[in-house]
Amino acid sequence: MVDPQTPTATERSGLRRPSATGGRPPTRPTWRHVVGVPCDMRIVGWNTRQGGDHTKYEHLGELSPDVAVLPEYGDLPCGPPPGVTDGRFLDFGTAGARGIGVVAAPAWTISTADVLPISGEVVGAVEVRGDLEVDVIAVWACLSGRPAVNPVVEAAAAWADWVHARPTVVIGDFNTGFHWTDAKGSGAHSPVVVALAALGLRQVCCNSTVHDGPATYWHGGTKKSFHIDHVFVSSDLAVASWGVGLHHPWASLSDHAPIVVDVAPR
Repeated sequence: MVDPQTPTATERSGLRRPSATGGRPPTRPTWRHVVGVPCDMRIVGWNTRQGGDHTKYEHLGELSPDVAVLPEYGDLPCGPPPGVTDGRFLDFGTAGARGIGVVAAPAWTISTADVLPISGEVVGAVEVRGDLEVDVIAVWACLSGRPAVNPVVEAAAAWADWVHARPTVVIGDFNTGFHWTDAKGSGAHSPVVVALAALGLRQVCCNSTVHDGPATYWHGGTKKSFHIDHVFVSSDLAVASWGVGLHHPWASLSDHAPIVVDVAPR
């Protein structure tokens, strides 16, 4: 991760972070702000599209994440990005298949939560510890096998006590969205929203758009785009700001743009 104050990183970033001290505002309206709420933790979700070499992940430093959730990070078992030490990397999924990588910045440690196993793929329970204690549900909901129950809905039911214990953020590639009005069963988005709302988690950036493109998702360079990457935050966290990546440089790196949320305890 690069120093968030490095000018070149700020200039090259596909998602500019506004200064908390009144510095230069973002030049493009890709952020929504809650005035007067400081940011204690930044969480980024980015489907990296079929993994790849680690040069792809250097761009994450431009976003200055405290925790990055990376669906399609690589085939398990995965190795951490260069320079990431023990206690700052986790992976979730099935051995030999592509899964999620989760990376923490040096000020934080992450560990796998002791929760009930679920049958759905691929969802991971992460405990983040540092100046703030937050739990994260990392999501890459694989729905191609048409599971009977959406894995996020299954996790919400199985992990309810764990979610209630601390502030929680659910972030990643859900492969569901309100735009797919004909989606049924485990592919429908509304049951996901209802299940997480029952645990006190509200959806952030429900109507998010990329300023120079219509949504947070690109598919193989086609003009079609879908909002299938989501963030949910528990009521004991304030959302200081959130945003999605600009078309450049993210569209050249993946068919998904990163989603970013800055949070602080209420």
